[in-house]
Amino acid sequence: LFWALRGGGGNFGVVTSLELRLYPVDRLWGGMAFYAIERAADTIAYYREWALAEPDEMTTALMLVRMPPDPAVPEPIRGKRVLAIRALYLGTLGDAEWVLEPLLDAAGPPLAGGFRPMSFPETATIAGPPPPSAAVRQHIDLFGHLPDDLIDTLLDSAVDGIEIRHWGGAMARTSPDSGPVGHRHVPFSVVAGARYGDPSDRDPVDSTMDALVSRMSPYATGGTFLNFLTDTSRTPSAYTTEDYRRLLEVKRAWDPDNFFSHNHNIAAVSAVTR
Repeated sequence: LFWALRGGGGNFGVVTSLELRLYPVDRLWGGMAFYAIERAADTIAYYREWALAEPDEMTTALMLVRMPPDPAVPEPIRGKRVLAIRALYLGTLGDAEWVLEPLLDAAGPPLAGGFRPMSFPETATIAGPPPPSAAVRQHIDLFGHLPDDLIDTLLDSAVDGIEIRHWGGAMARTSPDSGPVGHRHVPFSVVAGARYGDPSDRDPVDSTMDALVSRMSPYATGGTFLNFLTDTSRTPSAYTTEDYRRLLEVKRAWDPDNFFSHNHNIAAVSAVTR
């Protein structure tokens, strides 16, 4: 049961108490910078190899994002589709710059944004302010590699925002009692998101997203991460086949009536086979 709780998506009970191990963190180095979209193809191609050697102390992501025509947005990127690099490093300024410099060189001169030392609470500002509340279509796929055809697909898409994130590090080093969170060894995720401008007319957004998903599918592993998964019909894809089988057995033992069901539901074996 305790194994299932750590990654089972709220299907097995209510946790009433947590004990957390904290680590002292004084200063970090990070931020987000924006670059010309014309540099995106070369930068992603460089990133797919560079990221595999990232130290545990660093986390990075690349984004293809269409900036709003808002006066608050810096003029060089206002209303434009741009490439963004987001990074955070737990270490000294000199080490961080040395690690990230080759990737920034591939992206060329920044148009806006930048990187700086910051406290841990300040890291919440890296992603920028939250977008206005709106209905959003989101999709995630995982990839073992980022081939040229996939890069072209991402650049051709008219989806509002696409994030390419590298994982790995301690997350990928699992032990037998790590819990059922699956696919930790897969190095890359792509999360695409698009806002419904008119909630009563979702067809244009769905058509654009469906086209992107269809073109990405041949290169994807078929797995997902539950944290980013909005399509509840894909819940099994967040786990390995063996872990999902075990989760079904735990569900049958502890919640056979599927009381905990308002989530990414893992139904009891009896409910699945009926």
